Amino acid sequence: MSNAETNPETTPTNGANASPIPSSPFYSHVPVPGKEYGMVANTLIPTGTTLITEPSLITLPADLIYDDYNAAVAAVEAQFIQLSSEYQTQVLSLYHSPVFHEGNHLLGIFKTNAVTQDGSSEGREDYAILLNGFSRFNHACSPNCEGSWMPASKTHVLRTTRDVQEGEELTVAYTDVFQTTGHRREALMGSHGFVCMCSVCGLDIVERQERDELLRKLKRMRDLSEHLLGENLDKEWEKDGILLVLRREDELLKQLCLTGSFEAGPYGIGASIKMNSDPLRCFAFQSITLEILQRCHGEDHPDTIRMKERVVESRSLLMDEQLENIPTDPVAFSDWLWFVPDGKGTVMIKEMIEANEKIGEDDDNDSRKGNWDGEDDGALSPFNSEPDREFEDSVGNEIAGDHSDF
Repeated sequence: MSNAETNPETTPTNGANASPIPSSPFYSHVPVPGKEYGMVANTLIPTGTTLITEPSLITLPADLIYDDYNAAVAAVEAQFIQLSSEYQTQVLSLYHSPVFHEGNHLLGIFKTNAVTQDGSSEGREDYAILLNGFSRFNHACSPNCEGSWMPASKTHVLRTTRDVQEGEELTVAYTDVFQTTGHRREALMGSHGFVCMCSVCGLDIVERQERDELLRKLKRMRDLSEHLLGENLDKEWEKDGILLVLRREDELLKQLCLTGSFEAGPYGIGASIKMNSDPLRCFAFQSITLEILQRCHGEDHPDTIRMKERVVESRSLLMDEQLENIPTDPVAFSDWLWFVPDGKGTVMIKEMIEANEKIGEDDDNDSRKGNWDGEDDGALSPFNSEPDREFEDSVGNEIAGDHSDF
C-alpha cells in the first residue's frame, strides 16, 4: 500500500449516524472554565467503564507525518475523500492547533489530534490514527481515562482508569505525564499551543515542587530498576533486591495518584522475578497485573488475554491449600507480596534506593524561589547525567487551558 492509499481496514465510509460530538449517558459535552468545552460526567462512572469504541478515521505511518510533508498531505487527502460526508464533518470539526497553522489544513488537524500506536505486536511499523471521540476529550496531567487500540476489531476503546465523580471532567493525556511540570508544559505548548492549567499544574508552587520531586524520584527508581534488570543477575538475592525498587515505584505511583495500564509494570516484573522461585507470589503478582489490564484495556485486549492465560497456567500449578497462605489484610498482603529477606545484596540495593531518594534534597532552595514551574536542575539520576532543562514562564497572552473542543 502506498502512502497515499486508503486503509480499508480502518477507514470508515458509512457514517449515516455519525455525529461530530459523540453522545453518551455517562457524560455531556458542556462548557468548562478555561477550556471552552469538555466531557463532564453525568453520574458516578466506575473504574473500567467503556466510554467510546470507535474506528480510526484516518491512519498514517507514524514516521510519514513529519518525514515527508508532500506524501503525508497526499495520504491524508486520499483517505479523507473516501469518508462519508458525516465523517468528513467530524474531521473538519476537530481542533487545529496554532502550532500547525502553516501548511495543509487537514494535515494540521491530523498532527494536532493523531494518536500514535505501537505496531510491533501487529508485525508492522508504528502508525498514527485520527479519532473523532477521543479527540474531544481534554488533557490533564493526572487523567482519569485511557485509550487502547484493539488490533482484532480495528477499533479504539476509551475507558476510565479510576472512579469518576458526577460533575468531574473526563480527561486523557496528550503528553508524558511522568515528566515534571516544566517539561509537560513545554511539550504541550509545542504540540497543542496551550499552557496547561489542569488541577495538577494549577497547584501552588510549593505543592507543585513537591509533586515534581516525587516524579523525579519515580524516574530515578525506574532508571535503577532498568539498570539492575539489565545486569546479568544469576543469584536469587540479586533478583529479590529488585523487588525493593519495584515496591518503591508502586508507592510513588500511588502517592502521585496516577492511574493507568502503567500501574501493571512493577507487578508484571515482580511476576517474572518470582516465576521459578515462588509460584504462589508469582500467581499473586500476575493476578494484580491482570486486574489492572482488565480495568484499563478490557477483556479483549491482547495484553489482557496473554496475562489471563498466564494466570490460569500459574493457578493450575497451585494447590487450594497454598492459596490459603495468601494474606487477606491489605497491609499484610503488601508486606508478604514484596517481602525480601535481609542479606548483603538487599542491603546494597537499599543503600542505592536511599541514595536516589536523597538526590536533590540538599540543594539550595533559594535557587528555586523564582522558578515558576519548580524544576530542579540538581536532581540527577545516577544513570542519566543530563539535568532537567528549564521551561521558562512565557505564558504572556497564550491561552491557559486545553483546546480539544470548540
